[in-house]
Amino acid sequence: MDIPTVPSEFVSRKLLDPLTLLDIELPEILHALLPTEGIKERVKIMLGVDSIFLYRKNHEEAIHETKSYEFDIIDLQIQIEPHEGLGVTIIGEQPVRVSRIFPDSPADLFGVKGDDIIDSINNVNISQLDHDTVVKFLKSLSGTVTLTILRTKLLNSIQSIWEHYLSIPLLHASVSLYKSGTVVRLNNGFSICSADGEKCVIIYCDDKESTELLLWVTALKKSLLESNLAYTDGLNRLIPRDESVLVTGFLFEQLHPSPNLSYWERKFVVCTQREILIYSSPPPDGHSWEQFDTKLDLMTTTFHILKERNDLRTNSFILRSGFGTHHILSAETWDDLMIWVNALCSSTPKLVVMHPLKRYTGIWKKRRIVFEINFSLSSIQLLDYIDNMVIYSWPFSTIEYTKESLNSSLVIRFIESSIPEHQPSSIQVQLENIPSVIHTLRSFLLTKLSANEPKYVQTFTLNAF
Repeated sequence: MDIPTVPSEFVSRKLLDPLTLLDIELPEILHALLPTEGIKERVKIMLGVDSIFLYRKNHEEAIHETKSYEFDIIDLQIQIEPHEGLGVTIIGEQPVRVSRIFPDSPADLFGVKGDDIIDSINNVNISQLDHDTVVKFLKSLSGTVTLTILRTKLLNSIQSIWEHYLSIPLLHASVSLYKSGTVVRLNNGFSICSADGEKCVIIYCDDKESTELLLWVTALKKSLLESNLAYTDGLNRLIPRDESVLVTGFLFEQLHPSPNLSYWERKFVVCTQREILIYSSPPPDGHSWEQFDTKLDLMTTTFHILKERNDLRTNSFILRSGFGTHHILSAETWDDLMIWVNALCSSTPKLVVMHPLKRYTGIWKKRRIVFEINFSLSSIQLLDYIDNMVIYSWPFSTIEYTKESLNSSLVIRFIESSIPEHQPSSIQVQLENIPSVIHTLRSFLLTKLSANEPKYVQTFTLNAF
């Protein structure tokens, strides 16, 4: 199937100028490791409707700023309610500089400005205190507080020294909290990378409490999700309903180039009503879905969330195909993981309902038979290969366990008390690709169970498997 070109009005989340900024309070002045420079410097970041924009200081004016040591000394009388706090985030120590002011906070209401240097509080000099001590001091303030600040005289003349450096489109972009390829988290930072991988930057936040990091990652994840959903909705209007796309986005896959080496690689993953497609990068419009690296049939694929291990990133899950392969993938946050889990949980039952009958030819007691999984009858059956007459039939509810024996046979044991006396309590059938058959049977059982008990489908385990 060819991917149709999605009209632009489906891709943009709002019919606004792309430079229109989202109405969200985010810290703007952070640090970034600039990809073209290979250096870490202070940047201004703004989150737009369809892109994230980075600005850097004009070199000439920035040098002029650093040479200025003239300050106005200003005393501010600030009224702070108990447990309210001053309402600022600070960076550095010796001097202590205000990096962000929260709206409607005491600092905002009484005239504290960004880039102010806090020299003393209630005549107590804090310029020689370490960062953590200053933070505790600020949090403990209440009542009438006298704040002595140093404000550069060039403050008004350096407001427009930022120049545009980089724009990264949000559609199909990825955000990661990890150092590239590893299970090691960035130190109070995150990376954002465009869909094609051409534009990437690492952003570092200044506050040690990681409040700024949480704000930015949350806002970016929300914007990325909305962009991807808008694209998916537009795409689904142009393709058959039974081939519709449920969720798209970047995950990170654990790869093992050698037994003692593993690393994590960014993969673009698409979950449709029928299958999971894994790509190295998003397929371009007008090209075929068939350019995937991996395709997994949802009917024969199982998945579950993995427990935390030293070699895994958090929020990892495994996909096991019916053909012996597996893929370990990681989402950045628990909420991201749940988006994929819900898509997988909802798609498999729909697929079973669309294809409620599966038949496999095999050998049972040296007799050629047809092994049938029948969703409509809620049973598995052995049929004669020649005339299709039913030899035996067992309800799904009587299955105790299934396994693959050493001689490549499917073994199914039934609950003896739940079956008629004349029927065997176990069968052993020679079939091709037994893992695929077991996974398919599991999908049928999950679908039947979820119809009566929807929450069961999200427990990811069946005692029979």
